[in-house]
Amino acid sequence: MIKDEMLELIGDPEKAIEEMEIFRETVRVLSSSRAQLVERYPRQWIALHSGEVRASGPTIEAVLEKLDAEGFSRDQAIVRYMDPDPKTLIL
Repeated sequence: MIKDEMLELIGDPEKAIEEMEIFRETVRVLSSSRAQLVERYPRQWIALHSGEVRASGPTIEAVLEKLDAEGFSRDQAIVRYMDPDPKTLIL
């Protein structure tokens, strides 16, 4: 019963695995290329999808509109502000 409910939630397991791999690649690109992204898009919002920057702009709203217009899924995108002077938090 639980297995059937889980499969219903995630849908096709092969497609879910493929989507996780794409998202993992996008996270890797963001992490490994952050300095280059900040240099190229200073003080801008960017949206990465499938390992590439798909939209950039001065506001998050503008970036999400571009992402939608290009047909990229928001739930599989990573949206970040490229701050050349990030704040350091000590927790």
